[in-house]
Amino acid sequence: MSNSFNISVAPEIAALEIKVDTIDTEVDAIRAVDIPATDTLITAVDTVVDSLLASPRPGYVPSNDIIISSTPNDTTNNTAFETVKSFLFSTSSVFRITYDIKTGNAGATVTANIFKNTIAFGTERSVFGVIPSTFTEDLRFETGDFLELMIKTDNGTYWAGCEEMKITGIIATLLVSKVTGS
Repeated sequence: MSNSFNISVAPEIAALEIKVDTIDTEVDAIRAVDIPATDTLITAVDTVVDSLLASPRPGYVPSNDIIISSTPNDTTNNTAFETVKSFLFSTSSVFRITYDIKTGNAGATVTANIFKNTIAFGTERSVFGVIPSTFTEDLRFETGDFLELMIKTDNGTYWAGCEEMKITGIIATLLVSKVTGS
């Protein structure tokens, strides 16, 4: 006489298949929500990094956040370049330099340029008349560099002036200190 058993595991396998299907459904739901959101963030970060690396000035992000400004109108009647505003840099970076120039007479011309350590560094600009014109340049300065805005008039009878000068950029600490000018 032999003993025989008839064991059926079909119900347990069926129950496990239902549990696996439930887990797969939950995992798919998580993937549908979290992975696209993560992919979007990764894509956004990649875009910023790619733009910074492709920039001719790696690490520099243009900004209009004011670091320091000088607003009173500083003038000269000199027909040779004269410093009207100056700044000393205490860190190295590319900064956005913005300034407004004008003359005291509609028939006169003011010429301005940014100098770095007494050497012409920016683009020379000229304005004819009393209505101020604004100029902006993104220039690199190193720690210890001295920026001067120099201006002159074509006619010593009439003054040439800089109404406002701003140095802007993204900063974590004070980067420049004002040396001269109002």
